[in-house]
Amino acid sequence: MTAAPKERTQLSDKVATVLVTALVIAVAAAVFVSLRQQLNSTGIYRADYEGKIVDKSATFLESQTGSRVARRLHIRKKDGEEFQVSVNESLYERALVGMWIKGNNEKAELTWEEPREPLRPEAPR
Repeated sequence: MTAAPKERTQLSDKVATVLVTALVIAVAAAVFVSLRQQLNSTGIYRADYEGKIVDKSATFLESQTGSRVARRLHIRKKDGEEFQVSVNESLYERALVGMWIKGNNEKAELTWEEPREPLRPEAPR
């Protein structure tokens, strides 16, 4: 037996509704993850970071509209946590494995010397 045209239309409407719902959920999840990374200083778009550069990588991305290079520095914090940050071409070229980096949204500082802990003022007696 074959389904009547009305039943097929109802079935295709249900399938379309499920697919649209899944697409909306996927887009919302992608937006949420992206915003969370940017606001919570995690992922490759960290606002503030500090550590030793342990590796560099460049990934060449191509699409129908053109190509670009995604440049990443692999950084290890003093506590051993490793993470990656996305950087511009200028910083990528200046950064060398083994250097220390301290960066924020505005600028990044590179040095060969490990940063020292800031001196804490003594409490008044």
